[in-house]
Amino acid sequence: MKKTLVAIALLALSSFAFAQRVVDTNGKHTQLFPSKDRAPGWAKPGGGGAQNLINHGGPVIVSAKHVSIFWGPSWADGNGNLNAVASEMLGFFSQFGSSGEYKVIKQYSGIQATNLTNTFWWDSSAPPTSVSDSAIQQEVVKYLTTGGGSADASTVYSVFLPSTSYSSFGTSTSCGGPHLQYCAYHSDFNYGGRNL
Repeated sequence: MKKTLVAIALLALSSFAFAQRVVDTNGKHTQLFPSKDRAPGWAKPGGGGAQNLINHGGPVIVSAKHVSIFWGPSWADGNGNLNAVASEMLGFFSQFGSSGEYKVIKQYSGIQATNLTNTFWWDSSAPPTSVSDSAIQQEVVKYLTTGGGSADASTVYSVFLPSTSYSSFGTSTSCGGPHLQYCAYHSDFNYGGRNL
C-alpha cells in the first residue's frame, strides 16, 4: 500500500511536465492526460533521450514551493503525528530538488535546483466519498484561511485524499471511483488575486 501511494505521487508530479492543458470557455479545465496529438517538440514514446524539453512560452514556476494537504482523519493520530505514508510523502518532497527527475525540468530557462519546501497541513475532517475539483479548491482555501498564509502562485498545493474517498473530475474518477480514469490530476483556480 505504501509503495502504491508513493508511485501515485510520482505519477502526479510527472504529470506536471507531460499533461497538455486544454482550457474551456470558462478558463477552468485542465486535460487529465497527454494528448495523442501533441504539440511539436513533445517527447514521443520511444524517442531519443538526449532531446531537451521545449518551452512553448507558457508560464514557468522558477522557484517552486510545495504544500501537502492531508485531508481526512486517517492521515494522522489524535496528536497530529502523521502516519507512515504521509511521512514518506514528505520525505519524497524534501529530496525532490536533488533527484534526477528534477534535472529534466531544469531544461526550462530560469528554473532553480532547490528542494521543495516541506510544509504540510492536516485537516482531520472527513472529506466526502466523491470529491469534486471545487471541493479540492475549497480545501486549499481552507488551508490558506486557517493560518496557511497568503495565496502564492509559486506554490503547488497537493491535496491527498484517504482511501475512503476518490477524486471526481467531470465524469472521470480516480482510484476507488466508479469511472477510474486517472490516479492524480492537476488544475488551477484564481484566489486572492493569484492563479493557484
